[in-house]
Amino acid sequence: YTNFQICCMDSWKKQLKRVYEGITTDRTHLLIDGLSEGFHDEYEEAIEYFDRVSYLTVGNDDVKKDAYYHKGVALSMLGREDEAIATLKELSEMDENDSSAWYNLGCMYMGKEEYKKAVQYFDKSIKLNPQESINWESKAEALFELEQFDEALKCVNKALKLDPKDIEGILT
Repeated sequence: YTNFQICCMDSWKKQLKRVYEGITTDRTHLLIDGLSEGFHDEYEEAIEYFDRVSYLTVGNDDVKKDAYYHKGVALSMLGREDEAIATLKELSEMDENDSSAWYNLGCMYMGKEEYKKAVQYFDKSIKLNPQESINWESKAEALFELEQFDEALKCVNKALKLDPKDIEGILT
């Protein structure tokens, strides 16, 4: 064999080994390992686990969605908001009917003080899950920051109608 042929065979063998490892790896364990790393504030390592789950997943199942969500959280914890937003947008594209994905995007924009965008994402979450008081509370907060006090008050009232015991959540 020539050196080139040997190099190609080695490359092929390495690729086959990676594919085999991917097929035989339990993605749920990788997700749990990533969560464990995040629990210990090891966010870079957690992101690596979440990326492995994504790479090993064909389609958009719940394990892959969980990995994207937790990757977004880890990126946010590292102060990498733009990357976190991009990851959460990918998650929302995987399942347009996942109200929590839209809600989390709204929260990310709240953190960036981009309140108009936050309201847009909270509205999408509300459309999908109008019975969740936290959606209304968060929208109220964004509207308050935009000095749209009448609309903010309507959202607070809606949140209180949905969960009258959550007055503490609204006041914080």
